[in-house]
Amino acid sequence: MTITVTQIDSEYASTGVDVYVQGVKLGQIGRGGFVSIEVPYTDQCEIVAECGVYRKKMIVGGDSNILVKWVLNPPDMVLERKRA
Repeated sequence: MTITVTQIDSEYASTGVDVYVQGVKLGQIGRGGFVSIEVPYTDQCEIVAECGVYRKKMIVGGDSNILVKWVLNPPDMVLERKRA
């Protein structure tokens, strides 16, 4: 299974979001950045994104392309699947 996590490039984006897959730090992504990993021998994965006081978690099955977005009202970080 291939997991890709991308942060949307916007004026509200963070300069550093830490991304973890199955509890292991995959890397840190800035505005417009991404990280990707191939996870063998599993049908589900836990993805966690952290930035300051914000922490979001998502469980995915199969190949996934996840977007990290920032919203203003209320201020929050959001994880969502990228639409085709």
